[in-house]
Amino acid sequence: MQPGLSAEDSRWQTLRLINGIRLALAVVFALLAGFSLNDNDYQANSQLLALLAAGFAIQAIYAGSQMRRRSTLSLRRIGVQLLIDFSLLAILIAYTRGASNYASLLIIPTMASSLLLPGIRAYLFAALSSLALLGLQVEQLFTNPNHDTSFTQAGTLGLMFFIIAMVGRMLARLLSASQSQLEKSDVNLANLEAASSLVMQNLESGVVVIDGENRIQLINNAAVQMLDVRHPLNGRPLSSASPSLNDQIGLWRLSPGKQLPSFKVGGRELVARFVPVGQMGKAGILAFLDDAEQLSAEAQQAKLVALGQLTASIAHEIRNPLSAINHASQLLRESPSLDEADVHLSDIVREQVKRVDNIISSVLRLSRKEKSHPIVVPLNQWLDNFRNCFILEHQLKEQDFEISISSDKAEVRIDESHLDQIVSNLCRNALHYSQKNKADQPLVLIRANYESAPGCWHIDVIDKGPGIPAESQAEIFVPFYTTRHEGTGLGLYLARSLCETNGARLVLHSTGEQGTTFRIIFTAPLH
Repeated sequence: MQPGLSAEDSRWQTLRLINGIRLALAVVFALLAGFSLNDNDYQANSQLLALLAAGFAIQAIYAGSQMRRRSTLSLRRIGVQLLIDFSLLAILIAYTRGASNYASLLIIPTMASSLLLPGIRAYLFAALSSLALLGLQVEQLFTNPNHDTSFTQAGTLGLMFFIIAMVGRMLARLLSASQSQLEKSDVNLANLEAASSLVMQNLESGVVVIDGENRIQLINNAAVQMLDVRHPLNGRPLSSASPSLNDQIGLWRLSPGKQLPSFKVGGRELVARFVPVGQMGKAGILAFLDDAEQLSAEAQQAKLVALGQLTASIAHEIRNPLSAINHASQLLRESPSLDEADVHLSDIVREQVKRVDNIISSVLRLSRKEKSHPIVVPLNQWLDNFRNCFILEHQLKEQDFEISISSDKAEVRIDESHLDQIVSNLCRNALHYSQKNKADQPLVLIRANYESAPGCWHIDVIDKGPGIPAESQAEIFVPFYTTRHEGTGLGLYLARSLCETNGARLVLHSTGEQGTTFRIIFTAPLH
């Protein structure tokens, strides 16, 4: 039996085999009729053999037409067909007075019924065959007393029919159990295949299965998008479907244990990992593809978690001395001996202590993924206040910090403490590189403009530094990346993270020998 064959299909195959036997009997009886062997007492005459040949031929043609139309397979129809076969053979046996060579033909309907009919009906034709042979012996005993009757032979044949029926029934049960097991296995395999295909197609990583001849056997949707290839792909050579991936596999085969560099497909940078599958020499390859930018984002997220843990552990230690400094500055301000300049310096201390405390709180909220509390901020007033504080903090001249706003009614929606951290980080960087480059005034320039196409405000923080080298531009927003000995590498990363938390974007707008511009784009609606 073929794998995956159902019980219904097995019955049709058995019926086809029986129909083939009918055709064979029709041909044999037609040949015997042609030889006209009428002088033998144990052979039917040519006329009877011809009728039997015609009967089996008609039976075979009719049953064959039903099987070609795939008619409904019913037990009644099977029983009627087998009964006709039995009747034709019984006529032959009756005419030949129970000749053993013809009587043995009753095995055909007996075996067929045991394979096709359920329950007690499987033994029906074994019983009919036995009764027919015994009845024929009884008829001969009464009609021809001098004839040597053989009840022993008839009984032996009858017993053989029942044994054949029992064996056939056992085989039918074994076949049915095997078919059921195979059907269950097929269902389980189909379910596993569907589940694995569903899991594979929903993976964020691209997956490509490649055989030993470098042909694509399986590919998921993510890999199709990453490699920018078109269907159909299964069976295609990898060299024609994706030359870039094919080159990567060639490099991997030369050094299987070596980490391969990333490669670009359609402007997208990909990282590939390869796992051999199968026997040595004929091994296929399972290729996993990941977006390098996404991997970098995941690495940044891991660094953010580490930052959150570090900040949480030292926040208490930092806030204790900050509280002492703040309290001391309050007591100092209340001293009657302070002049106006000292009082102003005390106010600056308190203001900066407050800013440091706000920064610690914001980093903690960021690491815990806490939501921001955005409000509508009027940019003119806010930037003027920020400029004054920044000038006092860094002891600058008014000409060193310039602000330009295209409208007096400029407003943005953002968490005000977050905006302070973002602009402070950008301005400190701008001041550092402008001073390092010994630039002319202004050292820091802020421009706020409205773009009607996207319908949003943006703030440009501009310095007069030497610009950012091309090899560093892709790394400047990575946490803990810095080119300054005194830097922590967190300023730009925290600034971008805080922008994203508030629905804004921070981008490197331009850089060069004339200076660098970072742009904050406020995409969040005001209401």
